[in-house]
Amino acid sequence: MALLYSLFVFSPAVIYLNLVTIGGGLRGSAIEYATLLLFSEIAALYGNPITPQEAAIIFGPATTAGSGGFLTLIYRLYFTRSPLLRVFGIDPNEIPWWYSPPPTSPVWELRTFIHPDWIPPILIMCIVHITSLASGLFFGLLARELFIEGERLPFPMQQITVAAIDSLSKRGETMKTLSLFAIIGFSYGIIYYTIPIYTRALGILGLDLIPKPWADFTKAIEPYLPGASFGIATSLTTMSAGIIIPQELLVVGIFIGSALRFLIINPLLIQQGWSLWATVWTPGMNLTRIYQFSQLYYWLNPLIGVGFAVGFIPLIFNGRIFIQSLIRAFRFKKISKVESEKRVSGSPISGGWMILLFSIGAFGALLLDLYLIPDFPIWVLLLYEFIIPFLVTISAGRMYALTGTTAGSLNIPYFYQLSIIASGYPKIKAWFLPLRVDPGTGWLRSFAICSMTKTTIVSWIKASLIAWPLSLLVGFIYMQIFWQLAPIPSEVYPTPGIQWPIEIINQCVWITRPVSLFDVNQILYWALGFGALMALLWRLGLSSLMIGVASGMATPIPTATMILIGLILKRILMKFLGRTWILRNKAVLLAGLALGEGLAAICGISLAIAVKSAFTGIF
Repeated sequence: MALLYSLFVFSPAVIYLNLVTIGGGLRGSAIEYATLLLFSEIAALYGNPITPQEAAIIFGPATTAGSGGFLTLIYRLYFTRSPLLRVFGIDPNEIPWWYSPPPTSPVWELRTFIHPDWIPPILIMCIVHITSLASGLFFGLLARELFIEGERLPFPMQQITVAAIDSLSKRGETMKTLSLFAIIGFSYGIIYYTIPIYTRALGILGLDLIPKPWADFTKAIEPYLPGASFGIATSLTTMSAGIIIPQELLVVGIFIGSALRFLIINPLLIQQGWSLWATVWTPGMNLTRIYQFSQLYYWLNPLIGVGFAVGFIPLIFNGRIFIQSLIRAFRFKKISKVESEKRVSGSPISGGWMILLFSIGAFGALLLDLYLIPDFPIWVLLLYEFIIPFLVTISAGRMYALTGTTAGSLNIPYFYQLSIIASGYPKIKAWFLPLRVDPGTGWLRSFAICSMTKTTIVSWIKASLIAWPLSLLVGFIYMQIFWQLAPIPSEVYPTPGIQWPIEIINQCVWITRPVSLFDVNQILYWALGFGALMALLWRLGLSSLMIGVASGMATPIPTATMILIGLILKRILMKFLGRTWILRNKAVLLAGLALGEGLAAICGISLAIAVKSAFTGIF
C-alpha cells in the first residue's frame, strides 16, 4: 500500500516539479518521510503500530516515484531534432536506432509513446534497467560481506537514517510539524502551480503570478556588470539543500562558485574581450540565454578541468584507504568468515544466486553492447563493465561506510567519455552505447539500514523488485499524460528548455571535440589551478568548501542563491526554535514543504486533466 501510494500520489508531483523547477522538486527523502509518517499514523489509529522493520521497508524501497526513465526518452527525441546538432556538424540520421526514434518519426508531433517507433528505445531501456539492477545487487552483496560482516564498519549516515526511521514510526510531535509546513507549502503552491495550470487548461491567459523556474533580475544589474546575471529560484523546495546539508561550508561554497561564474568571471571576460563568449554576448540577454551561451562559448573546458581536480585530489589524499580496501577485497574469504560472532545482516546469499546476478549484470551488459556495436573494441567494455565497477565498489563502499561520503574514493572524472576516445572507434554511434554497470554502493547503504533495524535483506530486495516494474508502468502513464497536455519543453514546462540545450552542448562537445570549443590546454590549466587550491584547502580542513565551489560553478545563480537562503533560514530558525529542534526536525520540515507544494501541483494537474479530457480526451 505504501508503494502504491508513493507511486500514484507522488509521481505526478515529482515529474511536474522536474519540468518547472531547477534544483527544486520532491526529493527522495521528502517522499520517504511523508509516506512513513502517513502510514505510521494509519497503523496507530488501527491499534497496530508498525514495527521498525516495516518502517524501514516503507522508508526505503516502498517509496518510489518519478518518470521511470520516460522523461529521458523525451530528451533523447529532443536531442535528435535539436538544431544544435548542425552547429557541431552531427548528422541526426547517424544517431543509432536504439537511442531514439528517427528525426522523421511523427511521435514528436503526436506527443505519444504509443507508437511502433518507440519499441526499440523502450526495449533497450528496460534491458539496461535489468542488467544495472542485477549488477548493483551483485556488487552491493559483495560489499556487504566486506564492510558490514567483515570489517563491521560504522556507516555514520545510515545511523542517522535509522534514528529518523525510529522517530518517525513513533509519531509524536513530528506529524504536527509535517502538517504545519505542508499547509505553508500548499498555500504557496496554489499560487505557484494550481492557478496557472488550471487557467491555461481553460484556454484563457494563464494567471502566472510567480515566474518559473526563477525570477530574473539580470536587466537590473546589466548597466553595472555587462554579461553578469542574477536571479532567485521561486520554488520553496529549491532551498532544501541549504537546510538539509550538514556541511555548511559546502553550501557556502556552492554560492561562491556560482557567483564567481555568473557575477565575476562572465562580465570580466566581456570587459577584457577574452574568449568567444565576449563576442557572443549582446545587451539585453536574459539569464537563461547567458547560462546557455556562456556554457557553450567558455565554460565547457573549465568545468571539465574542475571535474578532473575534484575527482583526483580526494583520491590522492585518501589513497591509503583505497589501497587498504583493495588488500582486504583480495582477502575476502578470510575476512568474511566470522566464526566467533553471529552475522549482523542475516544469512549470506548463496553462491548460485551471486553467479546468476553477475552473469545477468556484467555479462548481460557486455553482450548487449556487443550486439548493438559488434565491432566495438571489447577491451574497453571489459574495463568499463568488469574492472572499474569492482574497484569503485570497494573504494566508494568503504569510504562511505567509514565517513558517510564517497569523497576520496576511486572516481575517474569523465571516464565514460575517455573510454570512448581511448577505444579509437570512429563511428558516432559509440557515443550512444548504454554503458551502465551499477557498482552497488546504493545497495550497500540499504543493506546497512537492514542490519541496523534487523530487517531481512531478502525482504528489502523483494520490495525493490516489486517496485521496479510498477515504477516503469506508472512513469509511462503519467509521462504520457503530461506530454499530451503540452509539448516538452514549452511555456507550460520551461525547465527542459533551459537545461536540455546545456546537456546537448555537453554531449556534443565530447562527440566532435571541435577545435574552436574543446581546448585541452585550458582544461589542463583549470585542472592544475583548481587542483592546487583544493589541495591547499584540503590540508587546512576546508575540503568541503572547494567541493561546494566546484559544484556551484555548474549551478545556475538563482538555484545557488535559493540554497544559500535555505542555510540562512535554518540559522534564523535555530535562534527561535533551538539548534536541537531544527537538527531533529529539518528533514520533516522540508518533507512538509515539498509535500504541500507537490499536492498543490497535483491539484492543478488533476483539474487540467479533467478539463482537457472533457473536451479533447487525454490519449
